[in-house]
Amino acid sequence: MHKSSFLIAIAIAALTIMGWAYYNQPTPEPAWPPVIQGFAFSPFQDKQGPIYSKYPSVKQIESDLALLAGKTHSIRTYTVEETTSPRSRNWRASMA
Repeated sequence: MHKSSFLIAIAIAALTIMGWAYYNQPTPEPAWPPVIQGFAFSPFQDKQGPIYSKYPSVKQIESDLALLAGKTHSIRTYTVEETTSPRSRNWRASMA
């Protein structure tokens, strides 16, 4: 390989890296609003679910939903075969 071919390859690589660095600079993330419009909620904890045949208790569901109180307008919940809390089905009314 000629010396000039090697220098051209290095120059192309350097220009590519500089172009990538210029166009891919990080931008600041916009601030989150104080109240989120809504969340999708799944009540399963670690190592819980239909695969494990282990489901969350009513207390676990209610404690998870209590963490979101005042931070959202609505929560979409999904039913769980073994445990469903009447409170978790209609949490939106108590969020107001």
